[in-house]
Amino acid sequence: SYPVRLLLITLTLLMLTGASLLVAPAPPALASTGFKTPAGSLVQIDAGAPSATVIGTLTVTEPEGPGFLTAFPCTSARPNASNLNFVAGQTIATGAVVRTDANGQFCVFSSTTAHVIWDQTAETGLPAHPASRIVDTRNTGFLPANSALRIPTGAPSATVFGTLTTTGPAGPGFLTAYPCSSPIPVASNLNYSAGQTIATGTTVRTDANGDICVFSNASTHVIWDQVSENTLPSHPAFRVVDTRTSAVLVAGQTLRVRAGVPLATILGTVTAVDPRDNGYLTVYSCSQPRPNASNLNYATGQTIATGTSVAADANGDICIYTHATTHVIWDQIAETEIGSHNATRLLDTRTLSAPRHPRTGAVFPAAVSRWTGTVMTVLAE
Repeated sequence: SYPVRLLLITLTLLMLTGASLLVAPAPPALASTGFKTPAGSLVQIDAGAPSATVIGTLTVTEPEGPGFLTAFPCTSARPNASNLNFVAGQTIATGAVVRTDANGQFCVFSSTTAHVIWDQTAETGLPAHPASRIVDTRNTGFLPANSALRIPTGAPSATVFGTLTTTGPAGPGFLTAYPCSSPIPVASNLNYSAGQTIATGTTVRTDANGDICVFSNASTHVIWDQVSENTLPSHPAFRVVDTRTSAVLVAGQTLRVRAGVPLATILGTVTAVDPRDNGYLTVYSCSQPRPNASNLNYATGQTIATGTSVAADANGDICIYTHATTHVIWDQIAETEIGSHNATRLLDTRTLSAPRHPRTGAVFPAAVSRWTGTVMTVLAE
């Protein structure tokens, strides 16, 4: 309401001026001043593509407690959904698809004080919207082990983008998303350990009824948050590479993968299995230098997967670099012409300084900084 907005603006201006009657300049967005994103606040990311759908990797590092990140258009209300779940101190990444506003920006909400990183790989004209929670089995009961959950997406014979989440699994296992009219593929979208809550960006083809199926080999809760229904060609995932059948990828090594379609944008799931140390994977076009970005972060002995997009080179190849010795799996879902590029790091709050008072130069306490996103939204309206 107007009185509430007026109160927020007044309180913020008083804080910025040290409780004087002087009107200080409006505080800049967090992305332009930077620092570890305070719990309960927003960080604005300039994607450089107004009213577009952007694809990239969203990473959290050094969180001060358990929590989640949610990416959404800054002009929309924050949805009841999450893109990434984490525990204290964890570094973890996920593929994300999000719509930008008319200024080419989108927002990321952090429930916990943490550093946030965004590596962008594509700017497209695909339709997208704030995440819509289609299924949450916490409202209906666990998905039994070795069974599949049918999810109505509302988009027959289409490709859908969304976030697939598992929570409270009874044991270690995996989720596989696929068209209900097809057999379960030899692939996985998400790997989990007992009791873990973990999410990943997922691309999947719907059947003629508009349904997708999610198979779990352990009893668990499943959540599906959908962000796009589009006409991109896609298919059930097929396994292109699994180094467990050949040789482990050693630290610092790059694996060349034959994606099969020259100069196309390739969508798939990359998985690290039993790494020997903490590290990361970077997926990129073999014809380009390896970017300063990562698609997947892993811990020693962990099996973890995420959805990603990457541009194939003129030979139809993509490259996967590993920081530590690990087995690598690549499951491919789509070969498209939407246009993509090697990851560009547009935000890394670790490289930015804390926001300061415009007159005194003092660093704002978190109790003030956490309101920046809210106040900027109110002022914009």
